Amino acid sequence: MTNLHLIEKEELKRSLRTRPGYIYDQAEYLIEQATYLFRVAICDESVFRNLISLTWVFTKNGMPRTLEHIVRQLRDRTWGQLVIDSPQVQKGEWYRRVQVLYDQFDWDRMGPVFVTPVKGSRRNGENEGDELKPSPTASLSIVSGLHCSLAAMTLIEEKKTEFRPVEAILLLPRVDY
Repeated sequence: MTNLHLIEKEELKRSLRTRPGYIYDQAEYLIEQATYLFRVAICDESVFRNLISLTWVFTKNGMPRTLEHIVRQLRDRTWGQLVIDSPQVQKGEWYRRVQVLYDQFDWDRMGPVFVTPVKGSRRNGENEGDELKPSPTASLSIVSGLHCSLAAMTLIEEKKTEFRPVEAILLLPRVDY
């Protein structure tokens, strides 16, 4: 059994600021909003595939929103092509960030991904709630680290890399923007 150890907010901020190449954009807000922070490892590929995006990627209210489902919607396009032919839901620069991470992807530089519980519940075998009903296999939502997670998932789907454990920070209770 793995123990959950509470991370001190200032310790986490210091460790993130010292990482080479880490973009410390949303992390400080998330760290401040959470009551409890836990460092966890997502060691199972199916858990990673079923993380949910809190951001609309292709269409507003598009469901399901798991990484796996989003990447499979790319079909024969690249993230770079979406920069020019971007769906109305995101600006071209948003897709460019995914393409850059895809082009330069390195598992050793991935993370941490900030995750929080999905909205919804399971009762008597039925999924209820905003996020859980359309994505019944999900348990966690990505609050920060989505671009890199999409780049990794794209490479996994294209069979250009194999899944490796992903460092994550679990935010409790749920934190949204």
